[in-house]
Amino acid sequence: MHKMSQLSSQTYKVEHNCKLSEFSIQLNNNKAYVSYTLDKNKNNITINHTEVPQFFQGQGVGKQLAEAVIHYAIQEKFDLTIICSFAKKYYQENESRFKNHISD
Repeated sequence: MHKMSQLSSQTYKVEHNCKLSEFSIQLNNNKAYVSYTLDKNKNNITINHTEVPQFFQGQGVGKQLAEAVIHYAIQEKFDLTIICSFAKKYYQENESRFKNHISD
């Protein structure tokens, strides 16, 4: 799954690596990512951690990654658990967009 987004004047490509259980964005020689755990028996995805290199922080990269994993959960009809404080804050700030798609 690939998703393109516009951040400032830069377009970033989010890549989904199922084997690593992460969504990532390649940033020059750095990588930003959000990691998750998928429990197919419980039909649940848990967002564990978001990591953005310091130079790219505050540019919307983390938000784009959080958005990608939340949309993945919605698309695949997974229940969502959020451990990562950054992703939890992003979800709460945008809850009205997601609340009809995610069960608590």
